[in-house]
Order: sequence, then structure tokens, then C-alpha cells
Amino acid sequence: MPYLVIFKRFEVWLLLSLLGGLFLYLIWPDGVGAATAEVPGPSVSPAASVLEDSAAPPRPKALVVTSVGRRDLAATPAQQGMILDLTLFGRTKGDGAVVLTEANLRVQDESGQVVPRFFEPFTPEATFVPEENREARIALWWSGSGEKLWVEWEGEKVPVDLSF
Repeated sequence: MPYLVIFKRFEVWLLLSLLGGLFLYLIWPDGVGAATAEVPGPSVSPAASVLEDSAAPPRPKALVVTSVGRRDLAATPAQQGMILDLTLFGRTKGDGAVVLTEANLRVQDESGQVVPRFFEPFTPEATFVPEENREARIALWWSGSGEKLWVEWEGEKVPVDLSF
């Protein structure tokens, strides 16, 4: 049995014990050595919990613009412009998920002209849901020279400052 000489090495036993510990950690339901006793928490009277449930926090605004970035392009003189990346944080007031398209999310410049979207083929569609606030990123093709844009979503207008 000359092949058992490998078990005389310290490194082999260390590796085997680490692998065995990792295996036990992965298959154990609560982790190895997890405390099974409940930790007592603060006591709450039933009346206090009813008050907490009825005092729900107010629903936040439907839309917040969290960041604006730009990507400069080496374009021909006939195509002067830049790509604006808008990161939006919000939710919909409706019942289901809403895909942010040019029809329901309007971006206008100071003169009232609609700023077109920049098509990115492998970017997933940005969506808002009613249950939670969600972050969405849209790309716009900006060829204007103004300092402010207006993002309109479900009747709410949010200004976007473009002073880079």
C-alpha cells in the first residue's frame, strides 16, 4: 500500500478537514453551532401593534431623478449631440407593472420639444411596479444646448439639471 503515503502529509489532512467543515456547513439546516434558544425581544402590547399597523408611512412621490450622466461621442458634424443617462427611482400608481416608453414617460427640454430616446439593443426595458420603488435607467439622445430638462411621469413633472 505505497499509495497511502499521501496521508502522512499535514497539508492533506488540513485540506480534508476544511472540506469536511465546509460540507457540514452547507448541509446543516441552521448552520453548525447555531443557537436554538429564542432570544427574548422587547415586549409589545397588542394595542401598540394595532397603532403601528394603522400609521403606515405616506407613499413617496411617484418619480425621483437620482443621477444624470453623459457620454460624449465622436460624431460627424451633422450628428452633433451626446447620450444622456438618466437614472430614475420610482413606482407606478396603477395596478400592474408599466414599461417606461416614450408614450408614458415624456422628457422635454426648456422649449417644450420632446427629447428622443437613444436605442440600446441589449438593454432591458425599464419598468416600474406599484408595490415598491424601483430604479430604472433610460438613455436619451440630447442634441440641444439648454441647461434643464423636464421628466413627466403620471402627471408629475420633475426638473433635471444639466450643468455638467
